[in-house]
Amino acid sequence: MTILNAVEQIKDVFPQLGYNQILLMLDDAHKEFVSETKFLKEEGGLSDISNNIGWALPDDFLKIYDLRFYDTDNKPLNIHDLGMDFDIEFNKIFLKSITSTALTAVPGTVASGFLHYYKKPTTLALSSGAIPTGSFDVDDRFDNYIVDRVLQRCYA
Repeated sequence: MTILNAVEQIKDVFPQLGYNQILLMLDDAHKEFVSETKFLKEEGGLSDISNNIGWALPDDFLKIYDLRFYDTDNKPLNIHDLGMDFDIEFNKIFLKSITSTALTAVPGTVASGFLHYYKKPTTLALSSGAIPTGSFDVDDRFDNYIVDRVLQRCYA
C-alpha cells in the first residue's frame, strides 16, 4: 500500500479531515509502530577504531541493541572481557572503563567495531504540497495496522 492509498482510505471514512492532518496522523502511527515493534534494524561501523573512544550516532538512531567488536581474525570480542562498557550521551556513544584503569583508547586487540541499532522511520510529510508516493518503512503486511491505528484515533 502506498502512503497515498492510506490517506485515501482514511479520507473515504473521514472526508472532513485534511490531507495534511491525515498525513501527520499516519506519521505518528508509523513512528509509534516502528518504535514499539523495533521493526527497523541497521548496522554502522565505528570509524578509526584505534584512535577513538566516542562516535556520533547516526541521524536515524532510535536505540542500540548490540555493540560488537572483532579482532584481526574477525573473531568476536566481548566488550566486558575487554574491560569496557558504553554510555550514550549528547547523541554520541562513548566507551568507558569498567575497571579502575581509565580508558584512553580501544585495546589494541580490537580491529573493528559495529553498532547495531533500531532506526527511526522516515518522516512522512507533504513534499511541495503533494502527498508522498512511496510506501511505509515497514513490511506491507503491517500497512493496514498503521491505517487502523489512525482510524481508531479518529473514531475515539
